Amino acid sequence: MKEENKEIIIAQALLDSSNPTLQEQLFEYILPNHLESKTKIGSLALMPFGKQLMRGLIVNLVLSSPEELSQDYELKYISEILKESIFEPEYLDLLLWISNFYICSFWQTLKGILPIGLLGSFQERVFIQIESLEDLIELKIKITSKEEKLLNLLLNSVQKNLAFSFLRQQSKDTTFRQTIKSLISKNLIIVQTQIKKAVKPALKKQNIIKNNKLNIINLNTQQQEIFDNLKIILDQEQFDDYLLHGITGSGKTEIYFSLIREVLKKEKQVIYLVPEIALTVQLLERVYKHFPPDQVSIWHSNLAAGERILAWNECLNNSARLIIGARSAIFAPVSNLGLIIIDEEHDSSYKSGFKPFYDTKQIALQRAKLNNALLLSGSATPSIKNYFFAKENHKLLSIKNRFNNKPLPKVQIIDMRIELQNGNKSIFSRSLRQALDKCILNKEQAILLLNKRGHSSYIFCRDCGYVAFCKNCSVPMIYHLTDNALHCHHCNFRQAKLTVCPACQSLKIKESGLGTQKLEAELKRNFPAAEILRLDRDISSRREGVQEIWNQLISPEAEKKSQFLVGTQLVAKGIDLPRVSVVGVVHSEAGLYLPDYTAAERSFQLLTQAAGRAGRHDKDSNIIFQTYIPEHEIIKFAANQDYEAFYDWEIEQRKAYNYTPFCELTRFILSNESDTTVEKEMEKLKDWIIVEAKNLEITIELLGPAPCPYEKLNKLFRWHILIKHKQIDINSIRTIYKEIKENYRFNSRLAFDLMPISLL
Repeated sequence: MKEENKEIIIAQALLDSSNPTLQEQLFEYILPNHLESKTKIGSLALMPFGKQLMRGLIVNLVLSSPEELSQDYELKYISEILKESIFEPEYLDLLLWISNFYICSFWQTLKGILPIGLLGSFQERVFIQIESLEDLIELKIKITSKEEKLLNLLLNSVQKNLAFSFLRQQSKDTTFRQTIKSLISKNLIIVQTQIKKAVKPALKKQNIIKNNKLNIINLNTQQQEIFDNLKIILDQEQFDDYLLHGITGSGKTEIYFSLIREVLKKEKQVIYLVPEIALTVQLLERVYKHFPPDQVSIWHSNLAAGERILAWNECLNNSARLIIGARSAIFAPVSNLGLIIIDEEHDSSYKSGFKPFYDTKQIALQRAKLNNALLLSGSATPSIKNYFFAKENHKLLSIKNRFNNKPLPKVQIIDMRIELQNGNKSIFSRSLRQALDKCILNKEQAILLLNKRGHSSYIFCRDCGYVAFCKNCSVPMIYHLTDNALHCHHCNFRQAKLTVCPACQSLKIKESGLGTQKLEAELKRNFPAAEILRLDRDISSRREGVQEIWNQLISPEAEKKSQFLVGTQLVAKGIDLPRVSVVGVVHSEAGLYLPDYTAAERSFQLLTQAAGRAGRHDKDSNIIFQTYIPEHEIIKFAANQDYEAFYDWEIEQRKAYNYTPFCELTRFILSNESDTTVEKEMEKLKDWIIVEAKNLEITIELLGPAPCPYEKLNKLFRWHILIKHKQIDINSIRTIYKEIKENYRFNSRLAFDLMPISLL
């Protein structure tokens, strides 16, 4: 009943529905008097929809008189407020922008951003109202065989009730809802919605380091000049964005810290992004020496659910001033943002590999604009695209020398063809072996990079040539020594190691190729005096895995022995260990010939970053690139750590073939269990794209359709089309996707990757 002569509060909400039509609509409900005090924009509510209850997010509250309400239908009342506020109203603008820009539903965006457990959940449960079927005789109620089956399922359950969805699954009844309605009408069951509470926040951890006096940051002349220029922008409190290009070891972090200190003085908040959890671990040690730990909040995917919610709440109540984390930290619900830092901005992990394929840098740019904040990206090897636009728009800041004015260490390129000709069939060149022996003698540390995890690259039969491929993906299985099993690094399918060839029954089925586990084993066999540690995705995916490795590297006991850290690209990302005297890269050419326009860029970045792990302190350094193609330009550029020479070479390649930054890219991907279906539908999709582009009067260049480089993943065959277009036409490309999504039907899954940074 509506209350007379009193203004009514109307809540406009977005419903959490799997129905695409409902996802985009705003629905209006009356807010009851008893819920007014704990309801605002950003509240999570439970509301009736049809004959069920649904979860919804309140996005607007408006006053209305009873006379103004529509006479065509009667508004329903909100049933319950599940959570008073999951973010501030201003945060809603960002969510709506992300949803619109990447063309995904609001709830898909929200669920991809919020910490797991923050929303809580609810479910419908069915409760039986009789003790046994014999009660039906006394009640004189007749039931059908389908109704009897449901009642028996409920009677045999422990609590005499079951989840609605589970009961439907077990009944295998095509007329399940009608059966339920009939049982309700006979008063034999009731259906209730039960709310599951959200995960509780973790308790605040004790300060890791208690400093009575925080460290002072001393900048050199180059750093001070850059800091002074950026401080002027901070003081203006207006949006701006800059790219800081500084060679490895040039002291970019000191500039970041100095800027953070200025922002915290203004009682504003900072989001500090790093590409990997591994970097978060080391960075925190430095942060706690410069900033009060109780103002710092950590944000990454390896946190437990309660810890994530704690971090979310700390941002909401402004107790977290400095938020440090990987990609997802850009979504921290801060309301007083003054500075965003993207360290190692070139790293591909800033781009999401899942729908809606968001780019952290794009979202950071939008957040900085919405909050009149400064966005500062930094790298020793900036992405070609960002470097190009920074130069064009006079937004480039450069540091040419290392912080301590030490010269960059020399890199030795070893031709493994010559090593082989001279009878060395080992993984290790003679130069690398000598350097590692010296490292052991001096009780120093070494880093060995091999960008391939696992033990062996593939398993093959030496009699018939059979190669073990994943049953779900068109990629070879990788042998892992740790569990003596074959792994797929794409779908995570596993199977026992093969001892007999499935094709010819030969016993000559062996592992081939090299992965980090095999390199680890070879190091242990060849250098028993050293402690061998491994850091790759197998380790970093374990909770506390990176922290355990890091603790071993910096413990007081570590200085009494020599340690070799072996791993994938993780060991090349920003690690700073004063005792490192050797860096060895095994297979430096790995990745150069991937079918991707960014292959040269990524290879240069990885090699240069690896080389930058040594020579940062007082140790004499040996940096060794082992390769079978020492004449390749990219390897030479990286050995010289000459970004400018690489950039000049690569930008010419991009210009010649019309790739980013000279055009913008968009990728359409179709996936299907049938390879013929996906191929046929891709041809239709191509025709539709051409028609829609013509209607919008924009010029595009189409590449494809063609199978994706990894043609089959997770049992699905994948084809793609790459569109080259002008940056100014990006909204038109999004319109094309909307039109196709809304007006054309596919049997295949359609994915839309706006501004892809990889075509694999």
